[in-house]
Amino acid sequence: MLTNIITNLGGHTGYNILAYNMLSGLRRKLASENLVFEDEVCVIADQHSTSRDPILSSNIQKTNITRLAPKTIALFPFSKMMDFHAKYRIGFPMYEGSKLSKADIAFLNTLDHVISPCDHLTKIYKDSLDIPVSQIEIGIDTNIYRNYTTNKQTRDHSNPYTPTNPCVFLMLGKFETRKSSVETLIAFLKFFEEHPLRDSVVLKLKWLTHGYARNLNDIKQTTNNLFKMYPRASKRVVFLDNPREDVVRLYNEADCFLFPSRAEGVGLPLLEAMACELPCITTPYTSLSTYANSKVAIMLPDRGQVPMEDPFYGIKSETWGTYGKIEIEDLMLAFDMFLSMSMQQRLDLGANARSFVEMNFDSFLFGERLLNFVRSI
Repeated sequence: MLTNIITNLGGHTGYNILAYNMLSGLRRKLASENLVFEDEVCVIADQHSTSRDPILSSNIQKTNITRLAPKTIALFPFSKMMDFHAKYRIGFPMYEGSKLSKADIAFLNTLDHVISPCDHLTKIYKDSLDIPVSQIEIGIDTNIYRNYTTNKQTRDHSNPYTPTNPCVFLMLGKFETRKSSVETLIAFLKFFEEHPLRDSVVLKLKWLTHGYARNLNDIKQTTNNLFKMYPRASKRVVFLDNPREDVVRLYNEADCFLFPSRAEGVGLPLLEAMACELPCITTPYTSLSTYANSKVAIMLPDRGQVPMEDPFYGIKSETWGTYGKIEIEDLMLAFDMFLSMSMQQRLDLGANARSFVEMNFDSFLFGERLLNFVRSI
């Protein structure tokens, strides 16, 4: 047994997806060496780790953690679930703010090593922790996340968008301040309310709420108020309820992916969309400066930092520091920039994004880096 990987504990969506990509990368890399994944890697989970996501549920064995002999290397994608005795304990946590809380610093310092997925977190870990820090960029399976449709290529270049064949803007993610959910909706409504292409565009929103009734009420109240202010553009907004396994189809049906996040631990949806050759609008903040640039995406300008606050989730700046500032006017300019691009320019941007992910952030490369790191211990 080469390594034990604790994954899927607690059902946290972001860490589930990270765990899946980690397992996928290790499986692909081991297969290239004619090694059997099940002989090399033990994936364990507790009774709370049943995934509602079919994509993520494979490779998971329900095993009592305490039954495993503590002789192997343990690699933890979820920082709060690292209370496991092993010969060498490696943390692979993700944080979005500009600093770590005192509690997280104390806990992470009990580990033997921490892996960072990006330049932003590497600096924070090295400045805050007393243990070794290594950087390993995360990857996704570009065999799964790819362009399956010819719709974008066959559009009329002179008049690509019509009411029956609209330009589709797509946004996926939690409804929260960090994701710029409200700012994105306002920017779309304000920009397209009187725009001549208004009836030839659609904004598809899949906002995750984790089932919190208050969060659902927040969404309903916020959207109702905005829709009253922008009655025409509001008719071009569609709320999605697709399960996670539909995400590749959603990327392929879209023309532009919106990911204007103030802060990300990784930002996997951005990599997924880029791998599907989808032009993206994003920011240069935190991990996104590692995973995107102006050659492969439409980048919003860096407007500096503001205190990281979100009352609903109990996020306070004294604990988590700061995150990026988002201006609605910048988002509107990004919409205008995308629409002003020729169809060939959009296709080229998507192709460049795909190549960038394939060359740097494919899950096979992730698995290779991770395996080399584990073998070096």
